[in-house]
Order: sequence, then C-alpha cells, then structure tokens
Amino acid sequence: MLKSQLDILRENLGDELTTNYHISESHCTPLLESADPNDLRRVVDRVLCAANMKMMMGKSSAPSPIAASRKRKAEEPYQSAVEVAPILQAKPPAPIDMSPEQILSRAMSDTFTVL
Repeated sequence: MLKSQLDILRENLGDELTTNYHISESHCTPLLESADPNDLRRVVDRVLCAANMKMMMGKSSAPSPIAASRKRKAEEPYQSAVEVAPILQAKPPAPIDMSPEQILSRAMSDTFTVL
C-alpha cells in the first residue's frame, strides 16, 4: 500500500522534484525494504518535503484572489504637515509650583491641541 501511494505522489510531483528529493523508485525501494525504521522515516520525510515544495510553487505562481479583487484607490497628493498646520510656538515651561497632576494635564492638553 505504501509503495502504491508513493507512486501516486511521484506522478503528482513530477520528474524534477522526484529527482531533486531522491524519491525515485530506485532510491526508495531499498529503504522501504530495510528493517531499519529510520530508513522509512527518511523516505517519508523527503516525500513530505517534495510535496511542500510543490505546494509552495503552486501558490507563488497563482494570483491571490484577494489581491486580484482589490481596486486601487486614487492616491491623494501628499501634503506635508508643515504646509497644512501653522507653525506652533513653544509655550513657556510649566511653573515649578504646579503639582504633578497639573503638569500632566497641561502636557496632555498641549499634545492634543486642535488646529
């Protein structure tokens, strides 16, 4: 059963991947008949690597359905923040006698000044 499934996978993978990953019948037959379980593991590992490569090659060549359905928006010309907003003048530093809460409140209000 394993040999027939490997034959089906080889047909689907093609000659190039079969050769590159050494999963041809001549390479696999001695390993599959071996009593060592690591030999079988190596064959399965190479077949899985070849199948993953085939899937990656298929995904990279096919256009993405999401990318194909997107429409490009007309780009608006870039306007620098300097051109749009007036130049802000720095406020004098906070007085020393202010509490930390007042300093924080002032900093927050200066940060979110509406233009």
